[in-house]
Amino acid sequence: MKRIKRISVTIPAGLPRRYDITVGEDLFDAAAAFIAKEFPKRRIAVVTDSHVNRYSARLLSALSAVGRGADVCVLQPGERTKKLATIERITDHFFARGYGRDSVFIALGGGVVGDMTAFAASIFTRGVPFVQMPTTIVSMVDSSVGGKTGVDTRYGKNLIGTFDQPQTVFASLDLLTTLPDDEYRFGFSEVIKHALIRDKALFALLEKNIDKIRARDMSFLADCIARNIEIKKSVVEKDEREGGLRQILNFGHTIGHAIERASNYRMNHGRAVGCGLVYESIISSDLGHLTQTDVTRIADLLRGLSIVTPARFDPRRIIPLTRADKKAVGGKARYVMLSSIGTVRSEKGVYSFPVDDAVASRALATRLA
Repeated sequence: MKRIKRISVTIPAGLPRRYDITVGEDLFDAAAAFIAKEFPKRRIAVVTDSHVNRYSARLLSALSAVGRGADVCVLQPGERTKKLATIERITDHFFARGYGRDSVFIALGGGVVGDMTAFAASIFTRGVPFVQMPTTIVSMVDSSVGGKTGVDTRYGKNLIGTFDQPQTVFASLDLLTTLPDDEYRFGFSEVIKHALIRDKALFALLEKNIDKIRARDMSFLADCIARNIEIKKSVVEKDEREGGLRQILNFGHTIGHAIERASNYRMNHGRAVGCGLVYESIISSDLGHLTQTDVTRIADLLRGLSIVTPARFDPRRIIPLTRADKKAVGGKARYVMLSSIGTVRSEKGVYSFPVDDAVASRALATRLA
């Protein structure tokens, strides 16, 4: 019998609401049963992309087995699809087919599909429920948990969106076996980030199990993904709307998002964040908060998983883009910093701090790998 882990998230904003995140294998039947029970009269709207659409048949078959049908909207994959025009395409697709307030959306895909489906659901006829079915490491451990939705604009990443919690999340680990190798490995940037900000024991576990990670060992992945979800849950339950503590989840992302944007989103999100983790660790060290030994361990783990490879980025291009980060204040970038592996710097409830451009530029001048 395949193991299933269930993690409950309770968001305290307004009236407390609880939902479950299920981690296991072959969860399509479980997802269909949930939909049939919880939404017996709602029309089912599935959003996916052309890379993941091959799984739609499994979902539709599972829904059919419980007497339900669905319509599927297939998007182009990739970060460059994550824009307001795509949200209009999603909503138009289902409006044209007669969907209305009696709908429930299912996001079947990675972080881009999850973010856009959740955003579309949050504004479709002023809001309908949605279910997350993440298919990548990043979406399982990060973007499907916590209720952030959003799209990119010409001015920056994730600048338009809403906070809206899913009804439930089904993370079916068997889907990870078919991910391209690069996308699978790059997804571990978010896993490493969680370890860096909250769990030094997890970081040590990752260091010792690079071979199991590369081999996609299901037992290891089940435990690792569940632990990451617990970390994210522990943060978002305390700060749903990023008023303070939730900012720590952005470690590595101020520079990472700038690198991603400078590439016109051609660079994989996980790889860009991996680079950001190293550079922002160097900033933490340069400012006296993190030891050089810890910086070396962080870089070595990211190199060991081939997330960070030899590269150099022009500070004159990257630094201006960091000012579009959501943590920026008064047009000045702010950074989450580490005081040790597993612990972020904080002062009186403040978790992000201004950094002089010269310090950030010096970090970016470091050659990776």
